[in-house]
Amino acid sequence: MKSIRHYGLVRKAAATVVAILAGCAAGSLEINKSFLPENAGAKGVVIVSVTSTGQYGYALAGPLHFTCDSGATGGLDNNHGLARYIDGERLSIPIPATFPLTNERPMGRIHVIELPAGTCVFDSFSASASGQAATTSIRSSKTMRIAFAVRPDATRYIGSYNMEWSPGRGQPSYNDFYDRDMAVVRTQNPAVSQNAGKAIARVVSW
Repeated sequence: MKSIRHYGLVRKAAATVVAILAGCAAGSLEINKSFLPENAGAKGVVIVSVTSTGQYGYALAGPLHFTCDSGATGGLDNNHGLARYIDGERLSIPIPATFPLTNERPMGRIHVIELPAGTCVFDSFSASASGQAATTSIRSSKTMRIAFAVRPDATRYIGSYNMEWSPGRGQPSYNDFYDRDMAVVRTQNPAVSQNAGKAIARVVSW
């Protein structure tokens, strides 16, 4: 994992981006079928959250890239947006640079995606955060592997990718926040949550 810290007058520009994104509507939790290749056979649904925590006011964790043995590939981010909690509620603007975000209620987004049945891996990520007069950028190493399976005709929660920010540093992690995330899913799309199981993706290496 590589970390690069850039100093400068970034707060004003970052605040502008956040203000614009805060005005956008929160994404829905409809099943995203855009990653399905043509003529896909058996399919399943996975639920995963992509979040940011820590003290940086303007943070973006993602995109979290995945590749499947079926040929499906894509990236998941938290652009529903930078200024929304995981449940979709807006943060107050302006956001203080040291505003604390915790795992109980991080910024981010829950993804509900349909993929061909088979095995997949999250194999790369990039992320950045601005605050306290600095911008920090993170990229994953080439060895990153977080493996998960897509089960035919099943819906499964596979975990939560998070970036914990502190000045000059970003620390990725992959965790089980089933109760937190599925509470949001039950509120925004009860049909998806009814038969959802849990099979947390396995971190092979960062």
